[in-house]
Amino acid sequence: MYLPDSVANAILKQLGATYDQSQGAAFVDCSLARNTSTVDFTFSSPTISVAMNELVIVAGVSRGQPICILGIAPAGSSTPVLGDTFLRSAYVVYDLHNNQISL
Repeated sequence: MYLPDSVANAILKQLGATYDQSQGAAFVDCSLARNTSTVDFTFSSPTISVAMNELVIVAGVSRGQPICILGIAPAGSSTPVLGDTFLRSAYVVYDLHNNQISL
């Protein structure tokens, strides 16, 4: 998911992630996936809680050790996007007839 820079950077800092702008990814310790905490997104209502195991993605292996990235990055000048890491944790209703999306 791509979030406004200030929001993404605050989350990355809180989780101890290291963002590599050249790779467009925030690297984290893979053990974070076993953490029981959540990242909570509150709109006017409701609050959507996204578990760490939804946000930590194994991106590869180096020297026999997994490399993990966080499914959150700063949007920069692009449009913020709540991607699959968020949507898997939300109940979303798409009303195409009225052009509405409800959480």
